[in-house]
Amino acid sequence: MKRTIWHRCGHAQQHELFGSTAADCIRDERRLERQRCADCTAAARVEQAAACRAAIAGHVLPPLTGSARQVAWADKIRTERLAKLLRSHPDCITDLATRVDAKWWIDHRQAPDDALLRPTVTA
Repeated sequence: MKRTIWHRCGHAQQHELFGSTAADCIRDERRLERQRCADCTAAARVEQAAACRAAIAGHVLPPLTGSARQVAWADKIRTERLAKLLRSHPDCITDLATRVDAKWWIDHRQAPDDALLRPTVTA
């Protein structure tokens, strides 16, 4: 059933709620109310990406290699991870910038920070 949900950001949005019972729909409605609307979530992602790019703006990163989809995804991963790591380990960019294989960044996207910093991590 379609319902208008007022999100925590103050915006209303139509959602299709599915559930086998009324309690399922109410639970989903409450969960959606605690989240931001789709527009605010997208804006927050754009803002975060811009902040990450600004954090690593002074560093020249070589272009990634791989398919177009891999490169686009890996560039986002690399930017976010390097921006995060630069706060705690400012010298890490030298070693990690040499990683130009998009597949490597995708494969290591959920690796802990200390694993990325170890020079023994290979492709």
